[in-house]
This record gives sequence, C-alpha cells and structure tokens, in this order.
Amino acid sequence: MFKQSDVEATKYNDYKYLIYTRVSSDKDSQKESVPNQIDICRYWLEQNNYEFNEKSVLIDEDKSGTLFLERTAMQLILQKARNREIKMVLFKSIHRLARDLKDALEIKEVLLGHGVRVVTTEEGYDSYVEGKNDMKFEMFSMFAAQYPKSLSVSISSALAAKVRRGEHIGKIPYGYDHIDQKLVIKEDEANVIRQIYKWYNEEGFGFKKITHLLNKGVQEGKILPPRSGRAWQVTTVQRIIKNPTFCGTFILNQYTSIKVDGRKKQIRNPEEKWIVFEDHHPAIVKKEDWKLANSKKKVNMKTKTTPWNEFRGLLKCGKCGSNMVIIQSWKKKVDGTKTHWRYLKCSAYRRSGKNGCDNHVPIRYEEFRRFIVERLLETGKKFRLILTIH
Repeated sequence: MFKQSDVEATKYNDYKYLIYTRVSSDKDSQKESVPNQIDICRYWLEQNNYEFNEKSVLIDEDKSGTLFLERTAMQLILQKARNREIKMVLFKSIHRLARDLKDALEIKEVLLGHGVRVVTTEEGYDSYVEGKNDMKFEMFSMFAAQYPKSLSVSISSALAAKVRRGEHIGKIPYGYDHIDQKLVIKEDEANVIRQIYKWYNEEGFGFKKITHLLNKGVQEGKILPPRSGRAWQVTTVQRIIKNPTFCGTFILNQYTSIKVDGRKKQIRNPEEKWIVFEDHHPAIVKKEDWKLANSKKKVNMKTKTTPWNEFRGLLKCGKCGSNMVIIQSWKKKVDGTKTHWRYLKCSAYRRSGKNGCDNHVPIRYEEFRRFIVERLLETGKKFRLILTIH
C-alpha cells in the first residue's frame, strides 16, 4: 500500500519558499498568533511533501495589514521575488497578506509575475492549482479589506458612547488629570494655560513673545515646563490657543486617517462632520476668552517661504539638527536707499531663543553660497565625463 510518508520530501534548497506571518499589535490576545501561523503553514508543507526550514519564516510585528510600505518583511519578500530567489510564498490567510484590496492584488501580481507560487492555507487558495482563475482570491481579499472598515465603524460608535457619558478619549491635555475616565483640572498646569490666554488676550502679546516669557518663567522657577520636559515652543502655544478643549468643549470626528501611497495620513474633516460636545468637562478658561483669542484678525498666517533660498530644507543645525532658516535685516541710508543683509539662523533658536538652541555666530547667506559653489567647482574638476554617440 502506498503511503505519503514513503515519498521523499522536496528539499528546501531545491524549492525555496518563504512563510509570511504578521501581527497588527502586541496585545496579549495576539502573542500566540505568530507561532500558530507558523504551525499552520508548516502543517501544509508537511502534507504536501516539502521540507520545513525555520529560516524561511519572516515576521512583520506590530504592523497593520492596511499599511503596505511599512511592512518590512513583505517588502523583502517582493524584493526576493523580483530577484528570482524564491519559488513560493505561504500565508496562513489572505488577512495576513493584506487588509486592503488594492495591496492584496498588487502583492499577488508581483509574486505571480515573477513566477512565485502563492498559497493561503485558510482559504485553500493555491495559484499553482487555480491558474488564471483570480475570482477566488479577489473575493477573499475583498472580505479581508472590509473587516477593518467594519471594525472602524464599531470602534467609532463605542468611542462616541464614551464621550456622551462624559468620558475622555485620547491624549490627556496639558492642564488636566485623568480620573475615573474623566478630565479633572490640574491646577498648577491650568494656571499656565490661563496665563497664556491672559498674555494673548489682555496684553496683546504674540506667540513668539509668549514662548520667550514661558521659558524665562521656567528658568526662574515661576512657570511649569511642558510635559515633555523640554522648552516651550511657538507651535505649542499656538495649539493651546486654538484648542477648544480648554473651554470645556470636546470635538469628535475632527480627523480621519486615510491611506496615501501605502502610508496612513491624518486629514481634517469638514466642520459639518464634527460631533461637538459643549460643556463636556471642566473648563480652564471661559468660552468668551477662547472665542476672543480665536476671533483675532490673522495676519501672515500662511507659511513664509523664501523661493530664492537654494538651501531650503538641506541645511541642518550642527548642534540640534533643526533646519537653518533665513533671517533678513536692513538699514536705511541717508539717501533713502536700503542695505539688506541675509543670515542663516537655527530655526530652534529663532522659535525659542537660547532654550531651543545656541545663538550661533551669524553666517551670511551670500558668503555661504559662494563657499559652496567654489567647493562644487573644485570637486567638479576632479571628474572626467566622456560622452559617446551611438
């Protein structure tokens, strides 16, 4: 009588394959997921007379199935497929392969296009058997893609119910504690928030001056630092002024995550989609003060750029790593003409003064540009370029 065990298993080196496993989080419920995925794929290999090799296992840990480009193990598989280094890839299920229909079809197309056999054990899909029949794979991929969307709707409903009960979800704002799932004012930090609004509304100070006053107060021991323990930043002050949380308002569904080029990106929803909960939690500042701060005429709110700056985004501060920006100044002569100067300055120092970085010796933009051009010309002379016409 013929037995399957009598047939010699195909050696790994004769038929190289990879086993792909993925877990989307490090929760306790998923700690056994990787070993289970490996065991299921190993069982398929043994049942189909292939030698199991532990080195064939690739794992994407804490990686969502909706994020294609961030899954390093998957990218390695595709690279090996393009290099013709493997003949087969095994997945426990299409859910492990991808949670996005477009990504699942793209992965399959790359693998099959380079002669790689695709097997998903749970659905019983085997490209070697199915041939050109893609309907089975597409159907299961569509179901896998629908799962995170359905889950997102369920989670959103549960979060909305929590907020309606007065509970807080998300990061705990500066000025608050989190007790019994609700926001409670933390007075020492709340006093800093109130001081920021007072400077902005009553004194008429701008964001930059408020930032300098905060950092000065930290040095003198009169004001608490931000929770990061670092210096106060202009952007932090701006966010505090604009955030309605400090007047007791909570906004749900203000942002949505979308996928762009294989990566998640957060976008702001139109206001008609927001769910606003007034008097959701204790207010640190009065609603009138918040409205006053956010009703001021906005001048020069657009990001300022210097298109003539050829080093924009390229130069970094040697100490803190922040971008180097252009500071411009001028002096009016007796005849009415102006003399202009342009200097390179660390953006962290510009935003937060000495609390952000050192005040480096000013570097003239024109002198630095001349230095770079001269070095490039010197380097260019060392290269020899030969052009041939065929």
